[in-house]
Amino acid sequence: MPSRPPLVVLALALLFATSCAPSEPPRPKVAFLGVDGATFTVIDPLLKAGKLPNLAKLIDRGARVVLESSPESDASPVIWNSIITGTGMDEHGILSFTKPGGRPGEHRIYQSADRKVPALWHMVGERGGTTGAIGLWNTWPAEEIEGYMISDRFTLSLFTRNFAAEQAPALTYPDELLDEVAHLIAAPDDISREEVAALGTFSDAEWTELMTADKRKSGVVGGNGLVALKFGFQAQKTMGAVSLELLRTQEQPDLFMTFLELPDRVGHHFWHAYRPGDVPKRRGTVEPEWVERWGNVIPGAYEDADRWIGEMLAELDPDTTVFVISDHGMQASGSPGGVIDNLATMAHSGVHRSDGILIAAGPAIQAGSTVDDAGVFDIVNTTLAAMGMAPSSQSRGRVLTELFAPGFLAEHPLQPPRDETPLPPREPLTIEDSEAHRSQLEAIGYIDETGENKRFDRAEGSEAGNDDGK
Repeated sequence: MPSRPPLVVLALALLFATSCAPSEPPRPKVAFLGVDGATFTVIDPLLKAGKLPNLAKLIDRGARVVLESSPESDASPVIWNSIITGTGMDEHGILSFTKPGGRPGEHRIYQSADRKVPALWHMVGERGGTTGAIGLWNTWPAEEIEGYMISDRFTLSLFTRNFAAEQAPALTYPDELLDEVAHLIAAPDDISREEVAALGTFSDAEWTELMTADKRKSGVVGGNGLVALKFGFQAQKTMGAVSLELLRTQEQPDLFMTFLELPDRVGHHFWHAYRPGDVPKRRGTVEPEWVERWGNVIPGAYEDADRWIGEMLAELDPDTTVFVISDHGMQASGSPGGVIDNLATMAHSGVHRSDGILIAAGPAIQAGSTVDDAGVFDIVNTTLAAMGMAPSSQSRGRVLTELFAPGFLAEHPLQPPRDETPLPPREPLTIEDSEAHRSQLEAIGYIDETGENKRFDRAEGSEAGNDDGK
């Protein structure tokens, strides 16, 4: 009977066999960078002028696509929830900014518990991956996911955190993450003239309006563009800083998601100063002083977003596929934006148009590829495919296969769609929205003094500033 080999020989043989066995390739990673309201109408002239170097590099090594917005609604919460679920508003359940409360005349802001179907982070988790989600619409209370989440109420943009953390649980997931990043919150009233000087200059009266209009009790601050600039700038500063902090201190998740909002805020309220020629003569004349001092507010907001994107790209793993996504484009409403003598009405010179953006680059993407028909419902399945994961049967959209590099698809073939595990029933939290919270939504122009949602119709036609003024 032959003798058995020593245990050490068996162990070495097993180690050799294991080391020689083919290893699974690392899971492809994706960064989802949301830029609210970004439009090629603004981006293209800035690219030509060399003002958006980081977006330019992504386009040079990847692709740019016009992303058709949702035909169902112009409200950003509705569109972003369609982007992250692949479903329409009746399916995902987020129907506007606020919903009726428990008593007549009451309204509360939609919460994560109001979303009726799984979001992209749930899908990634079901497929064995991790997600870091920062600041996306309707993510409060922060959800328990495979990874981490910074909810939209963390920022002081639409939601004032004028309460202690224990009174408003789940600003982050996990809860202890709040202690690590709370110091990065940029309070709206901490904004300074020096840091917004690259965007525009403001008279003493305008600066006073910017700093104080949202604190009035009279209910007359609706749609104030100066207030929108303040909150939008500080929110973008907060989310940019938090994104960098987590990329530097946490292991990069398989899907990294963040949200920059300033282009939308200033697009609504400063379009008249950016493109005064879009205002029909019958609607009035844009104040020449505003054109001179504020003509760079919108371009400056995009340059600020590009800077944050560049800093994030420097922290991402080099093999990350990057998607820069917007929910819609912008164009002129036809309004001259108000008059200098009544700063409280300086607003609403820009409205949504249906052409958002998708800029894609990285290992999954074929440089120079084009897509003729892409929409917000396609983002979920295209993201999953770029992560080597099965698409979702929940989504209305498709995989934008035209974007993909043949070598990537050879290594990560497209899989059959799979069904999602339904979300368990969730009860919205009953913390009442503060008066300051509501006044901010009113000041930015999303609700009126009664709490009802305002409607922002897209301008009709494809040309900005069409004479009907819509």
